[in-house]
Amino acid sequence: MPYRIFVVIFIALGTVLEVPLVWELADFFNGIMVIPNLIALLGLSGLVVKSLKEYEENK
Repeated sequence: MPYRIFVVIFIALGTVLEVPLVWELADFFNGIMVIPNLIALLGLSGLVVKSLKEYEENK
């Protein structure tokens, strides 16, 4: 629910702000999506290495 409220607020703001600012905000939020993805990749790296070793052994 908090995410939905956040999105609705930014949709409303996007309709009244200047276009270059809206594009800058879109770029910023797309950029910060890297952070949770990077954390997940680092957390799963051990599993990936283990799976690769199993694959190479069975190949």
